Amino acid sequence: MSARGTFLLTFDVELLWGLFFDARWRRRALRRYGTIREVFDEILEVLARHRVRATFAFVGHLFLDRCPGGDGRRHPEMPRPRDPGGAWYRFDPGTDLARDPLWYGRDLVERVRSAGLRHEIGAHGFSHALFSGSAALARAEARAAAEAARRLGIEVRSFVYPRNVVGHREALREAGFTHYRAAGAGRSRASAFLGALRGRTPPTGLPRRVDGLVEVPTSAPIPPAVGLRRLVPLRSRLREVAGGLARAAETGTCFHLWTHPHNFVEGRRGMMRYLDRALSLVARARDRGAVEVRTMGEVSP
Repeated sequence: MSARGTFLLTFDVELLWGLFFDARWRRRALRRYGTIREVFDEILEVLARHRVRATFAFVGHLFLDRCPGGDGRRHPEMPRPRDPGGAWYRFDPGTDLARDPLWYGRDLVERVRSAGLRHEIGAHGFSHALFSGSAALARAEARAAAEAARRLGIEVRSFVYPRNVVGHREALREAGFTHYRAAGAGRSRASAFLGALRGRTPPTGLPRRVDGLVEVPTSAPIPPAVGLRRLVPLRSRLREVAGGLARAAETGTCFHLWTHPHNFVEGRRGMMRYLDRALSLVARARDRGAVEVRTMGEVSP
């Protein structure tokens, strides 16, 4: 292998902010998050076992342990995205972590900070509103997320766009962000499923500067083991990882996996086995000097 590559792993941490606003996903969201804190701790344990650092991009509201409520209008300072179902914050309970732990996540932030591996903490918007709306909405979302982190003494550098909808980069720059995750190449579900069955090698890439920010390339998601994806054998999933690591090492590029902690809830035993085996491959490649493990905020063109 002629050139050292880079491996990155990103977790988008949303709790109910990611799925609950869509009626199609509401029941599944509640089911998936029943054991989310146990799953979160197990993920941190697997990362520690293999000494692999990751970027955890938190929805900004999860930096809070409480927020004002009681009048039916949460966060009046925040613009509302277009939402035919009503006001965007209508599900926000306006309470605290103890009463509604699926809407607040300061304890999860502290678990990442105390994990001992220097994981990166980034942002994923403030309320998971898409950045396809107005510039004012994007600016408010980016600024509120950065300010919520700053109140905990965290300077967030890396941003993951909600639903990977990239837009309004100037809003990130103004809020102090320096890096964002690229949207990635779109593939149909059928194509992604067939590729997973075959253990197809994911794409790798190089970071680049776009509008004064570092765009971090992405390679492939780690999907949940639900529906047809339960049929993808472990060996195929691991073949994807091995191929991505080899390609990154051979070309000096980045192999970037991303996922959500809630993807590990359903089929938990198998998903954790996959994560453990995948990070074992990463650790071996790192230890023989084929790749280095970095967080999003550490890569540069």
